[in-house]
Amino acid sequence: MTQQRMDLLQGTLDLLILKTLTLQRLEQQKLIASEWSVSEKNRKAKYYRLTPAGRARLARETSDWKKLSNVINLILSTT
Repeated sequence: MTQQRMDLLQGTLDLLILKTLTLQRLEQQKLIASEWSVSEKNRKAKYYRLTPAGRARLARETSDWKKLSNVINLILSTT
């Protein structure tokens, strides 16, 4: 697998993770923040939220993904 393809896959993964708010790596990059609290069922739970940097990254990654998928669709739809 080429480095460019691996970077694309990694960027796609980051986009999906930012959308679902998981992974410690994104927390270390300050894209998400977490805190421990007690759930409705009185259990210890970790809650995640996007940081301002995470929201900005999500917007950029979403825009980039839409542009890429539009180009791919154009290529695939030509005869």
